[in-house]
Amino acid sequence: MSLDRQYMPNQLVEALQALVSLELAVGELYKACSVRWPDDGRFWLEVARQEMDHAHAIERMLALIAFNPGNFAPLKAIRVNAVDTIISGIESRTEQVRSDQLSKNNALHIAVDIENSIMENKFYEMVQTTDPAFLKICSEIMAQTRDHKSHFENRIAELKT
Repeated sequence: MSLDRQYMPNQLVEALQALVSLELAVGELYKACSVRWPDDGRFWLEVARQEMDHAHAIERMLALIAFNPGNFAPLKAIRVNAVDTIISGIESRTEQVRSDQLSKNNALHIAVDIENSIMENKFYEMVQTTDPAFLKICSEIMAQTRDHKSHFENRIAELKT
């Protein structure tokens, strides 16, 4: 399906595209963690896979908007340059993981901070719509984000014992 984005608000499209990049960057960080700490490799790979799924889900959100743009209105502005700054920080952390500059504990704390940032910025509440498919995708992403945060916090607690 080819997305005809000319009828969608550019700011909304750019914001969602930035969120795709954000989710992919987070997924790459978690993949790097799976390589760096193979004893927890399955855990890291699972959350990395879910981040990649989030990116694909946002692409589905873009398709829903393109299909019926009249059902969607920007509710909250997301500054794309702010998301780009977050992505740059995540990419820097990924390189630190790859070059053995971060401990597992630090990586877990960074992961909690990333997941918190996504929830606190309410990136997935930026669109006003009654479209049930769109709302379901947003809800699923936020639920998984909360789960990720909880799993990371549990891993931190396990390291303390």
